[in-house]
Parts: sequence; C-alpha cells; structure tokens
Amino acid sequence: FPEDLAAAYATAYDKVVAAPAKSASEAFLAVHDSFTAVIDLLDFINNNSRDLEISGKFINVKNPGLAEPLRQKMATVREKAEIVDKTYGSLSQAMLE
Repeated sequence: FPEDLAAAYATAYDKVVAAPAKSASEAFLAVHDSFTAVIDLLDFINNNSRDLEISGKFINVKNPGLAEPLRQKMATVREKAEIVDKTYGSLSQAMLE
C-alpha cells in the first residue's frame, strides 16, 4: 500500500474485517458455553428423573437435596443465555457499522 493510504486501509480493515470477526468469535463461544450449560442441566434432570417431576414449565423436586443444584444449573443456563443475547447484539452492531 502507498504509505499515505496505509492508515486508512488499516482502519477500514479493522472496521470491516477484524471487528466483525472478533464479535463472531465471541458469539460462537457464548453459544457453545450456553449449549454446554443446557446439556449439563438436561443430564442432571435425566440422571435424577426419579426425584424430579416435570409438569409443563414447572419442575417438582421430590428430593429436597436436589433443589439447590437444580436451581444453580437453571441459573447458569439463564446467565449463559443472557451472554448469548449480548454477544449477538454486539455482532449485529459490528456487522452494521
């Protein structure tokens, strides 16, 4: 590149290629982490199916010792979903700039 255009090309590259790529990478990592949390929750439910009763959107815990681990796993799923939402917003913004 001509020296007088190098800064302009670097800025354009960062805006058009590097920033969206970084945002996409963060979004894919967040989705992976979210799926991992969902699988962990589903494995927990499957492994404790005798002590959990699912009715619609409610889970009745028959064994009180499972209530806290279940609550924690569900909270993790919600947290990971919020991160996915945030990173998707950042990705969308990076693509539109």
